[in-house]
Amino acid sequence: MFKKLIAITAMFVGTFHSHASIGQLNTHALVQSISDVETGGEYWRIGSAGERSQYQIKSNVWRKYSTVPFWMASKKSYQEEAKRVAICYINELVLNCSDYRIRTIALKWNGGPNKTRFSKHTISYADRVSNLYEAYKNTISDGSIPSIKIEIDITKIPIVPRIDISDDSFVDLVISVS
Repeated sequence: MFKKLIAITAMFVGTFHSHASIGQLNTHALVQSISDVETGGEYWRIGSAGERSQYQIKSNVWRKYSTVPFWMASKKSYQEEAKRVAICYINELVLNCSDYRIRTIALKWNGGPNKTRFSKHTISYADRVSNLYEAYKNTISDGSIPSIKIEIDITKIPIVPRIDISDDSFVDLVISVS
């Protein structure tokens, strides 16, 4: 059985391996991309389902990672806390996902962590986040976050050939590892 030792920081700023390809997840660039797509960086926005902050964080996620009252998530003075909560949630999504691509993380952020089928709107959202991330990943600093090590048996990651997405209103999540 072939295993890779993966160095990932506590907030998933670090290196991960996917078979032969190596990539780096810059969580600060990812949360900035999410903020830009969700609200254009407008921290006071409250979503239709009650999401708050520039990252449009739901109350259950906020309460999981913060002791600050949820209503304060849309206040300017609490945007660092909102960013911390967003990074913690990204950490959770990455830990519970076998596909570490930015698009997949964005699909889970917008569509829900347990979903495997996504609407066209969510797919479009994930594509916009992915495109912004590509533009930001080398220009937004990660800061210094201590590393932790996680061992993942990459032989257990499912390999599914990439397929084209049809015009159906929902599509199955396609996981491809190259």
